[in-house]
Amino acid sequence: MTNDAVMKVIGWFIRLAPIGIFALLGHLVANVDFEKLVANLGLFIGVVFGATLVHAFVSLPAMACWLGGVPPKRLFSARSSMKILRGG
Repeated sequence: MTNDAVMKVIGWFIRLAPIGIFALLGHLVANVDFEKLVANLGLFIGVVFGATLVHAFVSLPAMACWLGGVPPKRLFSARSSMKILRGG
């Protein structure tokens, strides 16, 4: 009974979230200089790109080595041909 009510409320939030995000972004675009908005967006893109590179070249090889016993050299050589997925 309680689970159904919680799921119903979560469904409302999921359906209303895009409208709220659109309203927040509209308010931001209306009140912030275009140059500042573009600069912050460029900074955000740079941070996401950098974090993705760190994840791809530092954390994933470390986890593959420690948890899976796959050395980073083998991981990077197999990554291009995706041989690691079939176990070869």
